[in-house]
Amino acid sequence: MDFGQAEFLGLTSAEISDHLVLLGENSYHGGQIYRAVYRRRQFRFEEMTELSKALQRKLSQTASISLPRVHSTQLSCDGTQKYLVELKDGQKIEAVFIPEDHRHTLCISTQVGCPMDCQFCLTALMGFARNLTAGEIVGQVLLILKDRKEKDVHAPSGPTNIVLMGMGEPLLNFDNVVKALILLTDAAGAGISPHRITLSTVGLVPKILQLARAPVVPNLAISLSATTDKVRDQLMPINKRYPINTLVETCAHFPLGPRQRITFEYVLIDGVNDSEADARRLVKL
Repeated sequence: MDFGQAEFLGLTSAEISDHLVLLGENSYHGGQIYRAVYRRRQFRFEEMTELSKALQRKLSQTASISLPRVHSTQLSCDGTQKYLVELKDGQKIEAVFIPEDHRHTLCISTQVGCPMDCQFCLTALMGFARNLTAGEIVGQVLLILKDRKEKDVHAPSGPTNIVLMGMGEPLLNFDNVVKALILLTDAAGAGISPHRITLSTVGLVPKILQLARAPVVPNLAISLSATTDKVRDQLMPINKRYPINTLVETCAHFPLGPRQRITFEYVLIDGVNDSEADARRLVKL
C-alpha cells in the first residue's frame, strides 16, 4: 500500500510512531527518530545510527525531514544575521539570529506576509499569503542552530531565547503555533523552556484568552505603539475591535509561570505617538 511521502518535521513522537506502524515497523522507532530530529538535529535518516540500514532505506523512500532553505543572509556589524528563508513551495519568510554575551535570541515568523495592516510595519505591504505549518515554524529554529554550528560563528553555547516576532500575527495561526510551542518545549526533544519563548501579538483578545489555556503558555508581548484609541485606531486597525482598555484588562488576567512576563512594545513615530503626554499616559496604563 502506498501511503505517500510523509513529512516528519512538525510531527510529534506519537505521530511519527503512527507512521512507522503503518509501514509495519515497531512504534518505538518513532521516539528514536523524534529525538534525532529535535534534540540532535539530524535531518537525514542515514545519520540516525540507532536505526537499521534497512529501515533507513525504507524511510528515505517513504518520508522526509525538510528543513527550509537559506535563500540569502544579511550580516550586521554586531553579529546579528537576518535569514531570508525559502519554503518548499517557493514562498519566502524572514528569521533573525541575535547574538548576546550570555544567550542568543532567534526571531522567527509564523505567516507568509500578514493581514493585520499595521501602518508602521513593512510586512503589511506584502499582504497575506498563507499560514506556516508547525514544521515550518520549528524548522526556522532548527535551521539557524544548524547553520551556526556548521559555521561555528557565534555558535549558540548558552541558553537560546525564541521570539515569535517575525512576519505574521502568531495568534491568527493559532493551532500551528501551539503545536510548534509543544515541539520546541518538549524535554524529549528541543527542550527549550517556555520562559525563554515570547509570542508577540497586535492584541487579538479572544486568542489571548485561548492562549492562556494552551498546553504551553509562552511569555506575552503586546504591540501597543499608542496611548489613545484615536491614534492606535490609525496605526493598528485591530484596535477598533479590541481597544486599549480591553486589551490591558485582558493582559492583567493572563496567567504567567515562574520567570515569565508580559512586555509592551512601543514603536516611536515622530510627531504621532512620542509626546510628553503620551509618556504620561503610558505610565498610567
